Amino acid sequence: MVSGDKDDIFVEPGIFIKRVCPSATLTVFAGTGHAVNLEEPGLFNKIAAEFLAQVDSGRGKGRDPRSLGKSTMAKK
Repeated sequence: MVSGDKDDIFVEPGIFIKRVCPSATLTVFAGTGHAVNLEEPGLFNKIAAEFLAQVDSGRGKGRDPRSLGKSTMAKK
């Protein structure tokens, strides 16, 4: 999850998700509001690219087993 520290509505939910979901990643951008990708595009793109590279290389933390219900495992 990505949030700006000035985005009062989403900072606390992001912290909550990080606390209850061990595989979650939380990045909080200083001095930024809700539109992190527009306010800090270079830094946002860097963080997103690093995350995707980690997942692509198999170094990602993977899904929290508690999130794997029938709806997330349904075949398409």
